[in-house]
Amino acid sequence: MAQANTRKEGPGTQIRKRIAEQTRKQELLSRSNLSYALIFVIFAFILIEICFSGLSPAGPQVLRGQIARSRITSELSFRYVSGIETARAREEIRARTPPVYSLSQDKLLQFREWLFNTDELLTGYLSSPVMDEQVSSGPQKGLLKVTPEEMDAFLKTVPGGNRFNLNGEDLAALTNTLGHEERQQALEEGLRILADLYRQGIYDEAQNPVRSTGGSMSFLKIENENGDIVQAEVLSEEQAISDLKINLSSLDIPRNAFLALFRVMRAGLQPNLVFDQQRTDAIVDEAVRNMEPRTVSVSLGETIIEPGLKVSDLQYEQLQAYRQKLREGGNGTSTDNQFFDRALLALATVFALAIFLRMQRRNRRAHLRELVLAGITVVLNLVLVRMMISLGEGSLGQSMPTLALILPWLAPIALGPILIAILMGSGAGAITAGLVAVFNGLMQGGSMAITLATLLTGLAGVYACRNVQVRTRVVRAGLMSGLMLGFFALVFSLRDGAANPTDILWILLISQLNGFLTGVIAVGLLPIFENLFRHTTDITLLELTDFNHPLLRRMQVNAPGSYHHSLMVANLAENAAMRIGANPLICRAAALYHDIGKIIKPEYFIENQRDGNPHMERNPSMSALIIKAHVKEGVALAKQYHLPRVVMDIIQQHHGTSLIQYFYYMALKRQNDVNATLYAPPGACKVELDEVTQSTYRYEGPRPQFAESAIVMLADTMEAASRSLKKVTPQSIEDFVNNIVKGRIEDGQLDEAPITMNQINLMKESFIFTLLNMLHSRIEYPKGEPQKKPAPRAPQTPEAVAKEEAGAADKSAKPEATDGTDAQTNAPASSEVLASGNGKAKTADDAKTA
Repeated sequence: MAQANTRKEGPGTQIRKRIAEQTRKQELLSRSNLSYALIFVIFAFILIEICFSGLSPAGPQVLRGQIARSRITSELSFRYVSGIETARAREEIRARTPPVYSLSQDKLLQFREWLFNTDELLTGYLSSPVMDEQVSSGPQKGLLKVTPEEMDAFLKTVPGGNRFNLNGEDLAALTNTLGHEERQQALEEGLRILADLYRQGIYDEAQNPVRSTGGSMSFLKIENENGDIVQAEVLSEEQAISDLKINLSSLDIPRNAFLALFRVMRAGLQPNLVFDQQRTDAIVDEAVRNMEPRTVSVSLGETIIEPGLKVSDLQYEQLQAYRQKLREGGNGTSTDNQFFDRALLALATVFALAIFLRMQRRNRRAHLRELVLAGITVVLNLVLVRMMISLGEGSLGQSMPTLALILPWLAPIALGPILIAILMGSGAGAITAGLVAVFNGLMQGGSMAITLATLLTGLAGVYACRNVQVRTRVVRAGLMSGLMLGFFALVFSLRDGAANPTDILWILLISQLNGFLTGVIAVGLLPIFENLFRHTTDITLLELTDFNHPLLRRMQVNAPGSYHHSLMVANLAENAAMRIGANPLICRAAALYHDIGKIIKPEYFIENQRDGNPHMERNPSMSALIIKAHVKEGVALAKQYHLPRVVMDIIQQHHGTSLIQYFYYMALKRQNDVNATLYAPPGACKVELDEVTQSTYRYEGPRPQFAESAIVMLADTMEAASRSLKKVTPQSIEDFVNNIVKGRIEDGQLDEAPITMNQINLMKESFIFTLLNMLHSRIEYPKGEPQKKPAPRAPQTPEAVAKEEAGAADKSAKPEATDGTDAQTNAPASSEVLASGNGKAKTADDAKTA
């Protein structure tokens, strides 16, 4: 009747309806575009704020001695107190400050005392009676005549021995040449000269503690006898010997006595310059205290770190001071310019991703959900990356430079690409990997090496999780990304001159830990994202195909016929989905659950009936209501057991708005027969029937909204209707499939599904192939032993032949079912749709209830 009303509408009414429908669609499209643009702007600014706000433009962390990966230039002018330059200035002060020495007189006093004691002993020795006989009587009357041997023997008798190694010959010369008083006077004069030399200072040339200036040696700081530090000229040991000889030559004594006295005094001449460490340190410390700390100035645009060169201590100090100035605020003009440049590049990248997503999907709502999903995933990924970078740039990284170098390798840069690849496909995952790589590279100083490493690491994770159906493979994808990250970590460490094997080992271990944690976090986040954004992954779908699922177990026990029907539908739908490029797992999983509503009242469906048909006691409208209810009850069970949204959608759409024809035609028949009741004899029961409308006998829908839903609808119809086929041949199966598909198309059930006629033809080919294999016949196996060949029949009389022909004629007069009905009950066979000869599709849920 609804179709009849549509035909009565005039052309003007239909045009107005089409215009109103187009206007409504344009309004929805405008709202969708506005929502799309708003979401794009919000996520773009969130990404810029997270990645670049407060980010130091000083680039990635580097260590002393590491080869820099990128150039770092100062974005502001600043000054800082350099500890390295200050320490260098202190060392220069220490080097320039002359050491303080003291003049030791100990050796002179010891020599004087020993020499006077020896002279007294010599005087006593010469006064002995033995030596009186040796007094000279010649021109030098009164002088002794002693031999060097006697003096050597005398020196051996001196207490303490010959400590200064005097020569007996020299002592004999003095004794034989000078008298007692002259000898004592010469010795005292020599000691006086020696004392003058000691007071001036004598240093050892082998130690060379002083500077030579034009042949003269001098100290600026010498502590004199009064404890004062004065500038004084000192003598080398050679100069002191020369001065001693010159001064002794002025004495009025014979030459042989002069030479002997010189050699005696030479024995007492020794370096007496002693370094005073305490006084020297005191002077240096005072000079250092009075020194002003060295300040280094860095101008705007000046290069702090040169790429490709090892970072020196001074460059590292400048970089840390630069970071500190940036944290304190600094000059914001250049920093803002850099932020603006990075923000523009980030906006361009996000815009490219948004355009890609816009071109990939036609469903506006699904597209908006995917855009929000992609945005949240990328934001989450970059938040974790920024946290690692901030930890490395903070006080923790400054106190532990090695940790600051390791932390960036702990950032889960492959998390976003892996999640998006699983939820939205490998193409979207690859785009996400590029987006994360660009932002990570910008956050780490715009390094192309970091960008490339991040991109390839993300792509490795995307490649490893393509077509993933088991959750352990997600962890394996994370480990694969960790291997790629570890490879780049090793390459960068070797390139940057990180010769410490321990640091390299730590970086490799951190990279693998990163990959493992990435996989674990992805496994934990997948169920959350699936529920929030109504996305169903192949992992969840494969888990739903487990026959031990509670719903399937209930179906096996309560509705075994419907369970077997669902298995057959799953095979049909899965093969068809693979043929047209749809998701076969969605079709298989949804087909297994599409009739779960039948477990509430399984006895009302013919595949589960064993003890009669309860529909015989119901009127057609009540039976149709019970049949339609299995869709709502299936959706309720799906919600109760937390089935994915896509499965619930297919449960709701797998009948579309099709007509339950059996009960509809039965109601029409009863209504047509009402006249017989109205004109019945007086006293007979009169039956009053409500007006029969199609809406009562149509499913509430909606019609299939996506390809997988349309596939399950057709597969469900094919499997149910195939039960009524009397003869299975390729031609009959082909006609059967074509009639069913034609009926669904004419009824408008596929109008809202995004499938093409070419895909429908491919589905029909798949259905034909699968049905031929499902409905195959088998040869009949012989039972027992072969029977003996019967004996030839005896000739029959004409009367017997006539009787046999009459019996065969009566048997052939009985009708046979040729339209898909049971020959005994004249009710439709167990099928969803019966393909009638005129090409119209009859719904067979009514057949199931017959």
